[in-house]
Amino acid sequence: MQKRPLFAFSLIFSAMAVFHALCFFFFGVSFQNTFFFPAYAGNYAIGCLLLWGLLRALKHNSHLVGWLYLLASSAKFGLFFLLFWPLLKADGEITWLEKTTFLIPYFVALILETYFLVQKLNKL
Repeated sequence: MQKRPLFAFSLIFSAMAVFHALCFFFFGVSFQNTFFFPAYAGNYAIGCLLLWGLLRALKHNSHLVGWLYLLASSAKFGLFFLLFWPLLKADGEITWLEKTTFLIPYFVALILETYFLVQKLNKL
């Protein structure tokens, strides 16, 4: 049961990464100027882990899933803030390209996590 949401999450997230990479390619943006790969890899890994953990918790403690989701999402944002903020501020300026390179995968993962969790909660 858990493999379907994780597979769908992986498929949609990967499609978004390819679309974002194609946009970079067509607009002539270098991947070296952004943190494209770490942003997508980190968001994917943490998103899958978070979704897997919440779906697993849903089986045993469905009454705690909302609180666990809030805690996990906050921890995810805090972790990325601690890891990426120093990298983004290293040159003293955060460009729109750096912002979007971080925020697009973050929000895609957040929306997908929420969607699949709501789908499971609606089936209870």
